[in-house]
Amino acid sequence: MRPQKYTDAQVIAAGQQLSAQGKAVTAYALRAILGGGDPKRLHSVWEKHAVTNPGVTSLPWADEIQRMEHDFSSRLS
Repeated sequence: MRPQKYTDAQVIAAGQQLSAQGKAVTAYALRAILGGGDPKRLHSVWEKHAVTNPGVTSLPWADEIQRMEHDFSSRLS
C-alpha cells in the first residue's frame, strides 16, 4: 500500500474551503484543491468528518432540502 500523500486534516481543510465557497464537496473537487490523492479516500475522510461533526454538509443546498422536506411532511400530516 502506498503512503497517504495528504493528511486527514488537509482533506478536511479542503472540504471546509469548498463549503465556504458554496460548492459541493465531492471527491474530485477535493482532489482538485489538493492537487492529487485517491478520490475514494478523500471522499471517505470528508464523509467521516461530516458524520462526526453535526452541521457539516457535503452539499451547500442540503439545509434548503431539509427545510423543504419538513414543509412537505407537515403538509401531508
